[in-house]
Amino acid sequence: MSAPIELVQLGLAAERFRKGGSKEYHGPCPFCGGRDRFIVWTDRDWPHWFWLCRKCGRDGWADELNPRLKEELTPELKAEYARSRRAAEQARDGERRSALERFSTREIWKEFHQRMTFENREWWNSQGIPADWQDFWKLGYLPEKIFEQDGQPFTRAAYTIPKFDLRWAPKNIDYRIVDPPPGVGKYRPAPGLPACAFLSLPFRKEIDDEVFIVEGSKKAMVLTCKKALPCKDHPFVIGLPGCASWAGVEERVKESGRVWVMLDPGAEDWAGKLARAVGRAARVVTLEMKPDDMVLAGAELRDFTARLRQARVP
Repeated sequence: MSAPIELVQLGLAAERFRKGGSKEYHGPCPFCGGRDRFIVWTDRDWPHWFWLCRKCGRDGWADELNPRLKEELTPELKAEYARSRRAAEQARDGERRSALERFSTREIWKEFHQRMTFENREWWNSQGIPADWQDFWKLGYLPEKIFEQDGQPFTRAAYTIPKFDLRWAPKNIDYRIVDPPPGVGKYRPAPGLPACAFLSLPFRKEIDDEVFIVEGSKKAMVLTCKKALPCKDHPFVIGLPGCASWAGVEERVKESGRVWVMLDPGAEDWAGKLARAVGRAARVVTLEMKPDDMVLAGAELRDFTARLRQARVP
């Protein structure tokens, strides 16, 4: 079934959207790309449609993608739109709070951690994360993770990465899919929970004065446990959901003494945008390889120190 033509008015590639539910359509996110992570709900009268990206966490209403839609509303419709928007946002916030409470209460990451076999631990070790740090972050394994792609169900094994905020406050969990189907990304967050970054030292009460920002949880873990970055102890590394998915990190680190933005090769433009959003504390570090690949290839503290010395002001 073809997607509604109204998606074109939102600046979306309607031909790439597919029906995902009775009144929802899935397609690529205009902010962070992908294939089916962006959802548009059509359960309300046009243009009162809500949208959400499962990956970068951005969400909003139709007129936030196309502000001209608001100009076309009568005063009466604008008032009704504002009322219905407040009600929908309150309901969605309540759903997220409930989902987070259920997630926190179940502590499913503990079950996944306990399921790990010797082979599972060896896989994590091959990724640069030794056993003691696997226990620290409660990394795990799930033999059968069920998920959907373009309305088709799949079952795959998955490695699990719980995400905690400061003081070990649980926030989300990433499933690293083993052998994903063609066109399906390796990482999938838990549905219903807000997008969040990975904090490598979640036992802290506050974010460190010196922070390193990379793409992805695994990179943050490798740089932390291998002590590949200059720091008195283990560095405080933040793993973003993606180069365009900051999950509010830019606001949280504004008061840090120094913020090193170390995104993957090819994401230089996004690194500059993030550094400018952070402000004067930020510096952009250019890498020729992904940082965890650098470590696995033999890069050491002196190699990363040399890159930091060449960092530029955005």
